[in-house]
Order: sequence, then structure tokens, then C-alpha cells
Amino acid sequence: MPVYENKEYTAKELCRQYMGRAKETLTIPVQAMDNLVELQVFIERLMEAQHDISYAIFQVGRMMEGDE
Repeated sequence: MPVYENKEYTAKELCRQYMGRAKETLTIPVQAMDNLVELQVFIERLMEAQHDISYAIFQVGRMMEGDE
């Protein structure tokens, strides 16, 4: 991971990107909840979003500690 001069800005940008991706992942039409296959896909996406958020938090922690 490259060294950034403004770690606070970079951490905020990284969080914004991952949270945006998680938000897009979680967008699902209400009618899809009636279909079990689509519900399963939604649950899988939810788990992926959780992973993205956890990874972003981990990366921000590394950046703020200076462990690039």
C-alpha cells in the first residue's frame, strides 16, 4: 500500500468507497423478498457487504497506525 501524505483524508475516502459499495450491494427491490432464490442472493450480498466494511475498517486502522 502506498504512503499517503494526508492519512486522515485517505482513510475517509477509503471508508466512503467501501461504504458506497456496501450500500449498492444492499439495494434490492422489495418484491425480490418473495423469491427464495433472490432472498438467498441478497443474504450473500449482505455477507459480502459486511466483509467490505470490516476490511475498510481494518485498512483505515493500518493507515492511521502507519503500518503501510
